[in-house]
Amino acid sequence: MKLIPFISVGEFKFNTNIENYTSIYKFAYSPCDDITGWDKYKSNEFMFEIYTLDSLIVSIACRKQCIYKRKNLIEMLINDFISTYKINPDKIEKMFIGNEKKAQKIYEFDSLGLQIWVRDTKIVTIFCSPKIIE
Repeated sequence: MKLIPFISVGEFKFNTNIENYTSIYKFAYSPCDDITGWDKYKSNEFMFEIYTLDSLIVSIACRKQCIYKRKNLIEMLINDFISTYKINPDKIEKMFIGNEKKAQKIYEFDSLGLQIWVRDTKIVTIFCSPKIIE
């Protein structure tokens, strides 16, 4: 799925109604998360999730493919991402996921609207978001 920062991931455009896509794709729906307030639409076939607020797409999580400037970012080494795109993270955190014994690192790149989750040194998940205007 091709990433256009702040605009779309594949054919899924940020801030559009999820109903534009539910008749085309098969999603597993999960209602509102207590922390974010977002509903989740998961595609097991393509390994991504779409998060919505009031039916509008607010974030997309890619786990298999996220193409940016002709490169798949999933499984890319984080240091290769940083050097290839000449960008430094705005923030880095660690988080334990489920029963994993080792924390994943979460890199935030505000200038691209990306939150990149890294296990060891490989990118495993990318959360893509629209530009947030404050």
